Amino acid sequence: MSASPVAGSVALVTGSSSGIGEATARAFASAGAAVLVNVFGTWAMSVAAMEALRESQGSIVNITSIAGVRPTGSSIPYAASKAALNHLTVLLAKVVGPDVRVNAVAPGLVDTPWTKDWDFAREVIRQVAPLKRSGQPDDVAEVVLALTRAAYVTGQVVCVDGGTTIAS
Repeated sequence: MSASPVAGSVALVTGSSSGIGEATARAFASAGAAVLVNVFGTWAMSVAAMEALRESQGSIVNITSIAGVRPTGSSIPYAASKAALNHLTVLLAKVVGPDVRVNAVAPGLVDTPWTKDWDFAREVIRQVAPLKRSGQPDDVAEVVLALTRAAYVTGQVVCVDGGTTIAS
């Protein structure tokens, strides 16, 4: 039997906490690859892109989650990986500035195909969040775009959650 063509290689898999990403990470690992996921994958991508980012005075905007800002949610590994990504964002901003800005966006509940059956969660958000609705993908995208243009903002984790994190 021949060795796997990926044995000994490194696979960078993002979004590996569930679904396709998780299955992909497991497949690479079982084939003998070292798998970098979540915060490690973001770190590896940031390092790989750093020279080009410095040359262009670019910015990094990581997508995390409010689950990494406050201890809520149903998945401890997911929340812990998002909290680590928030911390990485701040630490990286301290090191690579002023040439590169690093920020993160932490969405709350966003209406996507993945959350389409989360009626109970949407109802809780309507009752608790000051803006009384779940987010749309464009709500998050607008903040990401704004952060890429905000020349005086770095090291920030911006919650895009309709005020959920400030609700008591």
